[in-house]
Amino acid sequence: MPQIQQDLHTGLGQIEFELDQDEYAAIGRVMVQWAYLEQGIYEMSVGVADAFGIETPKNARHKSFSKRARTLRDLVRSYLDDRLKERFERLLDTAALLADQRNQVAHGTWEWDLNDPDLLTASCLRPSAEFEKNYRCDQIHELADKIGRLSFDFQYEGGWEEAFIDTITNGNPEAKNISYCSVLRHHVRLKRQQTP
Repeated sequence: MPQIQQDLHTGLGQIEFELDQDEYAAIGRVMVQWAYLEQGIYEMSVGVADAFGIETPKNARHKSFSKRARTLRDLVRSYLDDRLKERFERLLDTAALLADQRNQVAHGTWEWDLNDPDLLTASCLRPSAEFEKNYRCDQIHELADKIGRLSFDFQYEGGWEEAFIDTITNGNPEAKNISYCSVLRHHVRLKRQQTP
């Protein structure tokens, strides 16, 4: 439920919500995963257009996700073979289903249930976008996972093996030198903390 808070140092007021860190993190994961998916769909539209020597359609850059997805769908239908067409149609159908859930997470006003404080409700009262949806934190994380898996499926038709080879060759399948190391952000931060 929204609360008003005042910063004691600046005197400025703000609205804050009674969500815990994991709940905020789950909502943030959905946003980050969705942004990556959207960028990937744009890049695929550019890639198909480049491969077939046509100008990237204007709607590939549109701010509406549905218009960008429709643009990729149109490119796929017009230029790709039946096997790829079927694959991308299926992935775009999944993206459309996940878009509604993502929009609820992104545009909902969040409250918790007095009888069950672990039950969250995202709602919107705008007439054209009215909804109310209950979530538990793990369900929001599951949505982020679904979006991340969809991005993976878009990017790596060959699955895990293709992704691994792409990673160790830095995207160059003809690389003569490959790296089996991955520097994780966590390790970089630990190293930085240990350095005087």
